[in-house]
Amino acid sequence: MATVVQLFWPLILHGHHTSMSSALIACIHFFSLAGKVEMFSSAGSTWLVDDEWDSDITFSWGKPHLFLNGMLCVEIRGQQVLVFEGLETMSDGILPYHYTIDLPFDCAPVSSFTDGCFDKSSGILHYALQDRSGHSIVVWTLEDYAHRLWHWTLKCHLNMADAFGRKDLVCYDNGGIGGVPDWFWNCDYRILALELERELVVLSDHKTMKLISYNISTGELNEIRDGLEGYRYYVPCYSELPAQEPSV
Repeated sequence: MATVVQLFWPLILHGHHTSMSSALIACIHFFSLAGKVEMFSSAGSTWLVDDEWDSDITFSWGKPHLFLNGMLCVEIRGQQVLVFEGLETMSDGILPYHYTIDLPFDCAPVSSFTDGCFDKSSGILHYALQDRSGHSIVVWTLEDYAHRLWHWTLKCHLNMADAFGRKDLVCYDNGGIGGVPDWFWNCDYRILALELERELVVLSDHKTMKLISYNISTGELNEIRDGLEGYRYYVPCYSELPAQEPSV
């Protein structure tokens, strides 16, 4: 039986904040293949249905997503990024174009066991993920050398071993088919938000059960609050509402 998942993402098109007017509805099997994708635009109060959705594109829960230059970027299973372009055409009844970009090769196999994090800085997409040892967070920049000729460039390493003051940041559990020894990769921290322009990384520390921040300039960790509650990072957008027509 299919599960209907409704995902709302804040969206900025032509300088207007339209978080309440754009939504993506995906009818999928959890961790399985999508047969079709339905999209709703309140600008025309219409549903658009993509019946020819590529069944190899697999959605899953909790993966990072980001709006960048009018595009919606969503990490999907298979170590790829799904990109939607032309979202503004939905009001004219035209489906947005979509394509996939492979994540950096170096992120495998860590990305199979944890989620990375997107950020946009100076109009460029960035992706951050722990390295296999957990000693550092690796940050890549997505460069466009030609039209949709994408390439990931290594930007920097953020030293987590020094920040936490220890190197035992990763452990392995048995898992997989037949309970393979040391199969499941576990890291003591998870990346929740990357803010390069503010030189800030927000992390969840699963050893101390705290929400913490990492200062890129100083290399120091600071506690934000106790408890881990499935946090999601969100930056609100404020803009003037369109003028209402006077009532008769």
